[in-house]
Amino acid sequence: MIKNYRFIFSLFLLILFLVSVSLVSAENVDNINSNNLNTNLSSNIVSNNNYSLNSSQDVYYSSEDDVEYDVYFNSSVDINGNGSKDNPYKYFNYNINGKKAFFANGNYSLNRVYSINSFTTMTGESKNGVIINGYGFDISNVGNLKLNNLILLDTNIKVYRNLSAINVDFINCSKSINLNSNTFGGAIYAKQYSSTYYKPVVNLINCSFLGSKSAYGGSIYIANGTLNIGDSIFMNSSSSIYGGAIAVYNSILNISNSLFSGNIALSNAGGAIYSLNSVLTLKNTNFTNCNATFGGAISVLDSNISLSSSKFIENHAKYEGGGIFDIY
Repeated sequence: MIKNYRFIFSLFLLILFLVSVSLVSAENVDNINSNNLNTNLSSNIVSNNNYSLNSSQDVYYSSEDDVEYDVYFNSSVDINGNGSKDNPYKYFNYNINGKKAFFANGNYSLNRVYSINSFTTMTGESKNGVIINGYGFDISNVGNLKLNNLILLDTNIKVYRNLSAINVDFINCSKSINLNSNTFGGAIYAKQYSSTYYKPVVNLINCSFLGSKSAYGGSIYIANGTLNIGDSIFMNSSSSIYGGAIAVYNSILNISNSLFSGNIALSNAGGAIYSLNSVLTLKNTNFTNCNATFGGAISVLDSNISLSSSKFIENHAKYEGGGIFDIY
C-alpha cells in the first residue's frame, strides 16, 4: 500500500507544490527526558505553554466496583480457580471472547493469539499494575475489544473492526500477529477486512507507546480506517522504512494533546508520522528529536494536514523537511 518513493528525491525540484519545513525551532519543552519515561508512567508529567499531558488522569480509570465482570484473573493466588470473583484464574489461558474480564495486579503471559469476535473488555486493577506479555489479539470484522489499565509487553493487536484503549502502555512491541514477520505496526495493525465490511476504528486515550518496531509504522499502522489519539506519548519507536511511530494509508488520523519524541524512520520518510492519501488533524501535539531521511517529524504524500498549537523541536531529516515534508 505504502509505496517506496525514493525516486522522488531526484524529482522534488520539479514539484511545484512542495512544502518543506526544515528544523522548525520553538521554545524548549519542559520535562521532556527519555530517562524519565519508562514502564511506570503514572508520575510523569510533560508540559509547556501550549501543551499539558498528565499520564495519571484518574478520570479515565474504571474500578472493579463500577462493573460486573464475567471472569476474574489473579496471578498471585496459589491455585488456578474457575474464574469467579472468589476463585479467580491464576493463568491467562481462558478464552475471554465476549466477556468482561478483570485482572488483579500481577504478570500474565499469553500462551497463544486470542481471537475477538464480539464485544470484549479487559480491565486491570490499577494503571501500571497489570502486565500482559507476548502473542496478542486478533479482532475480527465483527469484533470489539476495549482495554483499560494495562501494560502490554511485546504484544501485537490486529484490528479489523474496533479497538479502544484507555490507560494502556505498549512496551517494546515488535511482533506481528502471526509471529512470522514484522511488517506493519509493531503494536497495532489495523486494516479493512475487505471492501464489503466495516472500516476499522481505533481510539486511544492516555496511552504510551515505548520502543515499538516495525517496517511500516513502528507503533501503529492503519489502512482504510480511523485512528483517534488523545493525551498519549510515542517515544523511541522506529520503522525500518516509513513512519517511525505511525503510518497511515487512506485513513483519517486525529491527534490531540500528545507527544512524539525520539522516533525514527531508519531508511526513509516520516520519523514520527508517515501519511499517504489520508486526512490528518493535529492539535496541541509536540514533536521533538525525531529523525528520518525525508520529514524528520512528519512526511505526507497526497494527504491533507491541519496543524494547530503544536511544536516541532530539534527534528532532523537527512535531505528534506526536518519538521514536515509535504510532497504534494
